[in-house]
Formats: sequence, C-alpha cells, structure tokens
Amino acid sequence: MHQLLINPQKPRLCPGRRTTYPPVECEPFHWMKDNMPFGTITDIDGFTIDEDKELVTGLLQKREYDINDYDAVLDCTQVKESLVRYENEPEWKLRCKLSFLLEVPLFLTIWPIDYPIMKYPKASSPIIAFNISLHENELQFGKEFEGDTKDLVALVRKLRGRSRSTTKTLYLATTMMECFLVTTSDTWPGNLDAFTWDPKRNVVTSIIEFKTHNNPGYTISSQYFGQWPEDKLRLKALDIMQKYIATKSDKPKLVFVVWGTDKSHTEVKLQTIDSLKSSNDRYIKRPMFTNITTKEFTDEVLAYI
Repeated sequence: MHQLLINPQKPRLCPGRRTTYPPVECEPFHWMKDNMPFGTITDIDGFTIDEDKELVTGLLQKREYDINDYDAVLDCTQVKESLVRYENEPEWKLRCKLSFLLEVPLFLTIWPIDYPIMKYPKASSPIIAFNISLHENELQFGKEFEGDTKDLVALVRKLRGRSRSTTKTLYLATTMMECFLVTTSDTWPGNLDAFTWDPKRNVVTSIIEFKTHNNPGYTISSQYFGQWPEDKLRLKALDIMQKYIATKSDKPKLVFVVWGTDKSHTEVKLQTIDSLKSSNDRYIKRPMFTNITTKEFTDEVLAYI
C-alpha cells in the first residue's frame, strides 16, 4: 500500500492574496517533536467551541489525497492502514486520548488536493469524514459521511452550535479548503499548535501557541501575546480550551512562543498566559542561528512548562 493521505503543513497563499514574506513551517514545533518521546506532543488541526457556554465541542484533523486514490480513501480499513504506516501512530492515539479526556468527538476530514478551488467532477463525494477513537489501545475508524463542502460546513456548524456572523481575512492556510471556508459563515476552526501530555498521569501538561515573526525590522522582544486585534477570537478560543481541560483534569500551562526567521532573531520568547494575561517572560537561544542545539532548546522549553 502506498501513502494515501497527505498532511499539508507548509502554509500557502490563499487565492488573490499577497504577503511581504514567504510562508514557513513552524520550526520550534518540529524541534520539540524530534526531541520528545512519541506520544507526548502533537497538534490539533482544528477545535470547535461553544463560546456562550465556554465548552470545547469537537476536534478535527484534515488531510488531502490524490484524486487517483479516490476509491481507496472511501474504505475505512485502507485509510487506517495508510495512516498507521506512514504517520506517527502514537500521535493519533494521543489525539484520541485528548478527545476521550474532553468527552468530545475526533474527526478526520479528507478531500482531494486543492479542493474546492480545484474541481474534481468525477468524484461524486470528494469529502470523506471519519470518526476516530481508541479502544484497548487500538485506533478505531468509522465513516461519518461522504459528501462535499455543504456536508463539511454542516459538520463544523453542528459542532460549533451556530454559524459565525463575521469572519476575518485569511492570507495564508495549509489547504485551499480553509481559504474557501473563510468566505462562508462557517470557517475552519482555529487550531491547537501543540499540546504536551504526561503519559504516566494521563493529563495535558501544556498548550503551546507559536507566533512566527519574520520582519527583521522588529525584535522578538517587541512581540507579545494579544498584540494584534485580529487574533482576538483565536486567543479567546485558547483560553476556553485551557479552562475546559481544567474542568476535566489538571489545568495545563498555556505558553505563547514567539520565534523569528531572520538571522537577527537569535532568541525565542516564551510567555505564560492565564486568563488572557501574560507573565513570566523568558528568552531561549534559537537553534541554527546560535550554538544551541534543538535538544537543548527543547529541554529548556520543557523546564519552563
């Protein structure tokens, strides 16, 4: 079996948008993943919340597939086997553990590459959604639906409990689906950049939000949590996630991490966030631009969180 699903990670420009600096992947997340045991850190592509009740209501992962694999991705067994073979299975189990802890569903939603900007008339139901759970430490896959953008919008709306009255402008996204959904009232939900897990106590130890800074005209120290008004919804969602986890388990630490891509950005800034207020600023040398290794960087971050 070849790899059926593609994990889009590098941000791309949405149609008709421009940015001053080229999009980049989040290096600190990869540095940490490379230096931590499997099943102790991962991300969530999207999580829905009920803003009025301040509840987390669902977790979503997204993947893309080659249209030539359309028949194969309709099969739960083949999708599961491909994920387990070509992705980090402990990360998927960790997502399931978070789903179980929060008592919310976890969905894998997949669609053809660059859909719906790219049209695929031969695919009658280009979007397939699977519900994923963990039973006796084995991943369990069930088919949620086969459909199109209307069905994905309906799923997001159902999890969120309503449509949004306003949406923000989106310049970068890892998929064209997100670029499309932002033109509707049912946008793809905000993601969880990273969370860490203590396997001995089965608790979330930290939620991590990464801020990429690539303008050499500004220092890392000048960037801080809550700086940009357009991030208000995202910051509120992270606050709800932190508080909701605390109702189910120990309260995790919410950490805001500012890193830069210019050679002048030799430090990475960490801030502790509680009730949407920052404190305890700390600076760690940035790997590759300084003599610190990615392992030393990870060790210092873990000591902080």
